[in-house]
Amino acid sequence: DERGRVLRQRARVLVVVPARGAVTEIELAAHRLRAAREDPQSPLPPFHLGEVLWQLGLTAEAVNAWHRSARLDNTFVPPRQALSEAALLHGDFTSAVQIAGEALAAAPHNERVQAAAAAAAAALHDPVAALIFGFPARASLTIVNGRIIVSEGELATLNLPSHIERHNQA
Repeated sequence: DERGRVLRQRARVLVVVPARGAVTEIELAAHRLRAAREDPQSPLPPFHLGEVLWQLGLTAEAVNAWHRSARLDNTFVPPRQALSEAALLHGDFTSAVQIAGEALAAAPHNERVQAAAAAAAAALHDPVAALIFGFPARASLTIVNGRIIVSEGELATLNLPSHIERHNQA
């Protein structure tokens, strides 16, 4: 939709990785902070900052960044998804259910959100199984040899509808 396109346009941050070096996660976090200062109303910079902080093991800071992102746009699902998964991973099943419910209300047809809500609800009934099986790791962006494999949490190398159609015909 138009709002999503505008949000994606505002959040574009170009990160150049030199041939003999790499952008560190700290440098990436600095880029995200600068983007947040340049457009303080966009929920994307704090969301992505939360992702970087999470990868650095700074859980409390990541959760704070995702809460900031969620407050900026109550229809933006990714920070709620991240908060729900983080709560699950840390055994806070009640918060996971509440946050997953918010995400489900905002995106009722999103399969990933449905799965997170189901996992959170199941964790309330069987917390031991939830801790043992956990929740799968998330990737919002994965680049391999300069090729985007996962973009915005979705597999970019496969046209899923046509792939499903081909398999259904077989």
